[in-house]
Amino acid sequence: MYTPNPQAELFGRRLPIRTVILGKTGLEVTRLGAGLSQIGLKLDSSQFEQAGRALNAYLDAGVNFLDTAP
Repeated sequence: MYTPNPQAELFGRRLPIRTVILGKTGLEVTRLGAGLSQIGLKLDSSQFEQAGRALNAYLDAGVNFLDTAP
């Protein structure tokens, strides 16, 4: 389980991230999400480190809605 860093910022700013309930699932997700399909499909090995840093920035900021659908 990933634990967000409470001191982290997203794009140099600490922003309050609102959440909503996802449909009838009862899951509380952030209104801001990250589209990640390209990370697994089209990146070469030299880009994985950069993609990992971007993903960690979102997670550190508290984003928990990660879209992995192609």
